Amino acid sequence: MACTLLGPDDIFGEMALVGSSPRSATAVAVTDCTLAVINKHRFLFLVQETPMFALQVMPAMASRTRSGA
Repeated sequence: MACTLLGPDDIFGEMALVGSSPRSATAVAVTDCTLAVINKHRFLFLVQETPMFALQVMPAMASRTRSGA
């Protein structure tokens, strides 16, 4: 099982919001953290109304797609 350590401003779970498949990974916090939970409705709103949000999400999605994660 692959493990990726995320840091400040990193995102996860976006692939499940774009596709129709269920989540493919589990997240475990190793330190205290604050998360912004975004459901599919809010995600689509942010993509439509805030182009910079979409531009911040796309590199993470592209990287995961290329790595097969």
